[in-house]
Amino acid sequence: MPRIIYDYREGKTKIPEILKNLGCKVEERNLEIGDYLTEGNVCIERKIFQDFVSSIVDGRLFSQARELKEKYGKSIIVIEGSEYYGNVNINAVYGAIASIALDYAIPLVFLRNQAEVARFLFILAKREEKSGKKEKIQLHRKKPKSIKEMQEYLVASFPGISAGLAKELLKKFGAPLRIFNASKAELLKVSGLGEKKIKMLKDILETKYRE
Repeated sequence: MPRIIYDYREGKTKIPEILKNLGCKVEERNLEIGDYLTEGNVCIERKIFQDFVSSIVDGRLFSQARELKEKYGKSIIVIEGSEYYGNVNINAVYGAIASIALDYAIPLVFLRNQAEVARFLFILAKREEKSGKKEKIQLHRKKPKSIKEMQEYLVASFPGISAGLAKELLKKFGAPLRIFNASKAELLKVSGLGEKKIKMLKDILETKYRE
């Protein structure tokens, strides 16, 4: 079964659910770079067409391409949706596409909708899985700087706890220690935190360490 890690913001789309239905193992995390990670350490940045054009204008596209190139050997930019150029000259769009493909050696894939994106990701992950390269998926994260960021990072580091769920837990309980000391009944009141995740959290916190 191919495995795909997706950024928690992509959980608002239908793509993770479609991937599950296709037979893919999906996992929600807080990704600092890209939106999806597949088997073989392939990083995918997904953009709807309008955002793609906007990122050309404000320069985000090239800084993102540079990060993808620096952190991941294999990366792809997926552009989703219909054509919308706004007031941007078409030559500027074509020039940006040429620059990303040639200067950064990152392929761009144009797809019509979320269903096509999910199908592409599934085939990509399946291909990498069958390649026989058992390269562990690497999560590249920026080091947290503030106490708030470190608290979010700490809570989100537990299995099954996404960045979004970590924030919800911190909002409800106020501090990591209060989360860890909370009863099962209290934790069950948090949306998205079921018995399985709570058991895992308690097992990690309460099981005696063995060398």
